[in-house]
Amino acid sequence: MKTKIVSLLSDHTLPNYLFIKEMAGKYDSLIFITTEKMANKQMGQYMENALGLAPGSVTRVLISNDDYSATLKALKDKNFSNDDKYIVNITGGTKIMSLATFEFFKGFNNTSFVYVPITTNTYVETDTGETHPINYRVSLYEYLALYGLRYESSTTLLMPAADTENFFEEIKRKRFRPHKKIKEAHTFKDSRLAKYYSGEWFEEYCYNRIKKEKHLRDEDIALSMKIYRKDSVMHDNEIDVAFTLDNQLYIIECKYSMWGYGKETQKTIQDYLYKLAAICKDLGLIVNPYLLTLHPMHFLDEKALEHLEKRTKILGIRDIIAQDKFMQALLPL
Repeated sequence: MKTKIVSLLSDHTLPNYLFIKEMAGKYDSLIFITTEKMANKQMGQYMENALGLAPGSVTRVLISNDDYSATLKALKDKNFSNDDKYIVNITGGTKIMSLATFEFFKGFNNTSFVYVPITTNTYVETDTGETHPINYRVSLYEYLALYGLRYESSTTLLMPAADTENFFEEIKRKRFRPHKKIKEAHTFKDSRLAKYYSGEWFEEYCYNRIKKEKHLRDEDIALSMKIYRKDSVMHDNEIDVAFTLDNQLYIIECKYSMWGYGKETQKTIQDYLYKLAAICKDLGLIVNPYLLTLHPMHFLDEKALEHLEKRTKILGIRDIIAQDKFMQALLPL
């Protein structure tokens, strides 16, 4: 008897992927149940890429996403063996897909059904109601691969982490007033130092601090990340810091300052919020975008702060972490 994991593919394949990785060594093969729409989006191939499998190597069943009878017929036509064991993950797909798949596989001698609640890092055996932990944690590469994306990022810091932390502490002691080296960054003959003090020091500080505080592996976090789909740069934007933590994706925009006060600053902040929201559209169902800045937000009036708070919620941005929150022992991410 062979054990086969059955997955219903949809736009959000992470729950399927996590369960498959958690079951490593406990199954013999995979089956993808997909629709023409998901096939055209290459969701099955993205799953194979993330799993390290050859394209087209996993058995697929092409079904209708809204026709119950047609779905049952497509499954029956595959002539699955009644001697095998099937573990059916019913998390993905439409309700019709889930109901028809459940109806079909419950007729086999040895079948169990599981469901993976989003963001819980658990799976539930539906027949017993028993909940099990998912201990597997995806890397940044794996997460993006599930959405047909790849990335390039900076692998070398412009300055040692200790130097960047000392520079931040120096700025903090001066109550975040503009530092001479930052104001004169354009005058440095050394291009590396000019780039660093022009703003990359703050990106590196955020990268180093997040990596340390969250105890991230190298493969979980990236600095100055460019995302590509089919050899094109998505949105033509660079993400300052990105990382995965507990199987969720975090996107960080780092801005040391956002020049000006009042309406000028409000518009600048809104522009960064819109940029974050645009980037997140292609990165899965659950994304955690943050704007990190040392800008003195307290100079904004109450009306402007209320407007920014509303705009942040509407766009799905988790928070704007400014001066006061950088003073905390841990960044509130």
